[in-house]
Amino acid sequence: MAPRFAFAEERTSGYAIEASAQDGSAALSGVDISLYRVGELSPSGSWKLTGSFADYPVDLNGLDASGWGAAAQTLAAYVSADAVPALAAGATDARGLLRFEDLEHGLYLVCAGELDYHDARYRFSPILTALPSVDDSGTELSEMRCDLKFERVELTNLTVVKRWDDGGAANRPRQISVQLLCDGEVADTIQLDAAAGWQHTWTGLSLGHSWQVVEANVPDGYTVTIERSGGTVAIINTGDITPPEKRLPQTGTLWHLVPPLAFAGMALLIVSAYRRRRVR
Repeated sequence: MAPRFAFAEERTSGYAIEASAQDGSAALSGVDISLYRVGELSPSGSWKLTGSFADYPVDLNGLDASGWGAAAQTLAAYVSADAVPALAAGATDARGLLRFEDLEHGLYLVCAGELDYHDARYRFSPILTALPSVDDSGTELSEMRCDLKFERVELTNLTVVKRWDDGGAANRPRQISVQLLCDGEVADTIQLDAAAGWQHTWTGLSLGHSWQVVEANVPDGYTVTIERSGGTVAIINTGDITPPEKRLPQTGTLWHLVPPLAFAGMALLIVSAYRRRRVR
């Protein structure tokens, strides 16, 4: 679900977020959750990243619900790669709840660590939520409840796939560097290129660790989105697709010779006229 921001000039703080981890009727206690303030509204009404997130090449505008989910995954990957400090952190209680209070208005990223419970491993999806927000009836909400979505997985293999959304740009890099993170630390770095089909699979990964993938250096002129489904991670680079400049077709004429030839022709006409006057 996309964040729905309700800007209130008269109030800038005193908001709250409550995270909930539930599997049906079972409360998931002991889930480590970290909170990050990642964005705010600009005077023009568009979202912009702020603080430690300001320089990341992630666009938050014009997104649908799926786009917001992908943006949350992308920012969470950067949190792990760069060890971005959390604004606040804690663990869910016996009810599966954790509450963050006294928050400023803005856009927040909620990240939850993986949890082993009853011979299963829970991987929670990060969430972006806005404070204050509005409900379906348009009522402003000063408190947001984030129900953590998860998948129960037994992760042994992880595949990364590179996708380009740049209209087949001629300046597309020939290869990119991708890092495999184990509990936030770089475990491996590989190069993806066309010869390898822009993909790679790591095998034999231990179930007892958290594995993520991040692009080491995003090419200039591109933004990055990371989408994850099960054991497959897609890294999507979107380029600025600008139509090529239209040029007149070449017809065989050497246009750079036209000005000097024209000048020489005029000079010959002047000399010829001068000579005719002298003959008379």
